[in-house]
Amino acid sequence: MDSIHTDACKGLEKAIHNVFQGDVEHRECFRHIMHNFRKHFDGDVLKYMWPCPWACSTRRYQWLWDKIGENCPTAIPYLQAKHKHLWSRAKFSGECKVDYVNNNISESFNNWIKDTKGFLVDVLVDTIRGMIMEKIAMRQFIANKLEGSILPSVTNELKMKSRNLRYTIKGSGGLKAEISRMTKDNYPWRHAVDLKSKTCSCGMPRVKRIKSKGVSGKRGPYQCKRCFQFGHIEKGCSEPPTELAVELPPVAPTNSR
Repeated sequence: MDSIHTDACKGLEKAIHNVFQGDVEHRECFRHIMHNFRKHFDGDVLKYMWPCPWACSTRRYQWLWDKIGENCPTAIPYLQAKHKHLWSRAKFSGECKVDYVNNNISESFNNWIKDTKGFLVDVLVDTIRGMIMEKIAMRQFIANKLEGSILPSVTNELKMKSRNLRYTIKGSGGLKAEISRMTKDNYPWRHAVDLKSKTCSCGMPRVKRIKSKGVSGKRGPYQCKRCFQFGHIEKGCSEPPTELAVELPPVAPTNSR
């Protein structure tokens, strides 16, 4: 099944239904959902919002959903009425391997070509073609200077993430193994990992793109997808993964103008 990722535009909602007749998985951009959600709600409920779409398992998603309702009962009817489409990884179909919960890629592309939107259609298409051609040439120039089969940024990140790991790895043949560890609260967990098929029993996505650094733009407080603490991102996180029953930290205050 194909998937379409849009914002909460009513016109798009009707158009997608009329054109595809339910043959596609309609997902909503959670960044747009949060932009609208903050206009109506505030407080501790916000700290459970982003972890909810990041949840890869139904159990984790339901626990966070219940926490949202516990902290703000009116938020549940609002989400069910205003944002009825899919916006959590736990609800995504396994047929489509894209696990993005927002449409930042299309937003970034639109921002890249914003100066050409006033052109005539034929000039617009030809200008974008030239921009893409130059972008491909630049990336090819950079790629020709690289050595090996793995990007240096990926190698450095893997080295950073593999420091001081305290996992117990038990091989079961080939590229399969069982990974186990104790959390800081002495709660044991273990999962089966198959590197050949890129699967894990924890429910994480099969393929996860490592994002580039130095992305411009103004953002709110960073919240780590690994431990859900505020002030840093998953790439530099040294904390253990947050377990299901662990209370999340309070939401970081926003600076008002």
